[in-house]
Amino acid sequence: MKITTHFKHEELHLRAVNIAKEYRRFEPALISVFQELEKHRTFACYEMPSLFMYSTKILGLSEATTCMLTAVMRASNKVPELKLAVEEGKITLSNARRIAPVLNSSNKSEWLVKAVSCHSGS
Repeated sequence: MKITTHFKHEELHLRAVNIAKEYRRFEPALISVFQELEKHRTFACYEMPSLFMYSTKILGLSEATTCMLTAVMRASNKVPELKLAVEEGKITLSNARRIAPVLNSSNKSEWLVKAVSCHSGS
């Protein structure tokens, strides 16, 4: 009986791992979509005053997720290497969010290296 339970746990674990990989795969796509939504002000076509309201009310994303995506999207507009690092899996969206407020074209090398080292150390 314990063997059956183990198999159920292993199967559930593998499903969770696969779903988590898929989730992480879509994060960079959301950054790209947010860039386009803001650029074209698509949210206004849906009677939303901002990308934030569109994301939370229409897309149903949480406020925290919306803030994270928006911060990384805006920082990526200034420093495209940030989005590339997320796309390549070198840094997490969370780490990208952490460095977004201080990231600029002058210090991007330093901060991206720090974010990568934080990601590889986790």
